[in-house]
Amino acid sequence: MRKRTTRYIVSIIGLLVLSAVANGQGAPLAWAVHGPGAAITVTPDDRFPIVFVIGAQPANNVRVLSSSVAEQDDRTSIAKQGFLLCTAAQGAPTDPDCKVSVNITGTGTYWLQAAGGLPSAGHYTGSILVSSSVKPEGESVALDVYISTAWQKFFGAVAVLVGVGLSWLLTEWLRTRHTRAELLVPAAFLREQLQRVADALDTVPKALPTSTFDHTTRRLRSLQDRLTETALERERFIPRSISSPFGAPALDAQGYKALIEAVQKWIDPLLGVVAAIRKAAEPLLTDGRKEVLALVEAAVSQVDQLVIDDAPPTASTLATKLTPIQATLESELRKLSVPVPAPVAGASAAGASAQQIQLDLARSGALAWALTAVITTLIGWYVVVLSDLGFGTCRDYVMCVAWGLGLPIGAGLLQQTRQSVVTALKG
Repeated sequence: MRKRTTRYIVSIIGLLVLSAVANGQGAPLAWAVHGPGAAITVTPDDRFPIVFVIGAQPANNVRVLSSSVAEQDDRTSIAKQGFLLCTAAQGAPTDPDCKVSVNITGTGTYWLQAAGGLPSAGHYTGSILVSSSVKPEGESVALDVYISTAWQKFFGAVAVLVGVGLSWLLTEWLRTRHTRAELLVPAAFLREQLQRVADALDTVPKALPTSTFDHTTRRLRSLQDRLTETALERERFIPRSISSPFGAPALDAQGYKALIEAVQKWIDPLLGVVAAIRKAAEPLLTDGRKEVLALVEAAVSQVDQLVIDDAPPTASTLATKLTPIQATLESELRKLSVPVPAPVAGASAAGASAQQIQLDLARSGALAWALTAVITTLIGWYVVVLSDLGFGTCRDYVMCVAWGLGLPIGAGLLQQTRQSVVTALKG
């Protein structure tokens, strides 16, 4: 009896199992979800694959419950509005093939689509939690996604090129400006001294024809013309305001030194000659007789001859030659009862231009230091982004410009110190 009952029970269980298998209701559960498996690169219009392995029993209500996939730098979510499951590899979130949840039977590949669309660029890592009726608690799937386009990489190269150009522009402009200002200091000082001579010459009484001291005027203008910035650039004594990217000719430091010394030697003789001309012409302020004018013209013409030679007269030579001229004029004027006035002090010009150059030097030095600090900080914060497969964020472009600027700017700017220029001028 007991044996018969046992066989009956076994038979019933077998029938139930066979019936369940036949109807597919008692099939063993099978559920697996696989992501891309490695880092993938997509464009903002792409979707990325996810593979489902389902047994004979279908998985219903398959959906992405949550996502922790975020950008590595700023941690923004790759899909703020969640993910959709789509049957096509590309398309828009609004396409009919995309749904929030799907029913899956067997093994198949679906495509993840961000409901609000993918970001324009970046490197996103993290995981999503996929659940279904088969596994309500969900299964985690890791994702490592780079988002970028060929155009973004192209504009990255353009940004690097812009940085290189900006680096050259700032480096050359600042360095040239600083060097030019330093080299202009001695020329500016001499121009001011020559302006003193010109101002004194302008005070000569108008009754005296300028032709009587024409040699002095031409000598003065010749020296002033040689010290203009255009002339100094032409002779390669100072760099041009904007240098060529293909290189500039070397400066002639020795020639510039010789020019400065030559002009300097003329300052005192010219001041002495102009002072003598002014003294000789003083009687014309109070006496306009032709006889007086003739005497003054004769004396001034003799004084004017002292600057004809290319070499400036020494102080002793000038004094030796001026003394008899002045004595003869005074003697002749006394015969005509013309008082001989005391010499008038020469006018002096303010040294504003040299002071302005000194101020520009200080400003350019401060600017070079500030620029060095900024660039060094930028380079310290950013890395070479061209190796970033997710290139295209705003930060990436800023890094490209910073990389183009480069660290050598500060050293290049600060090498041009005043001491180096002065040493070059001293030979």
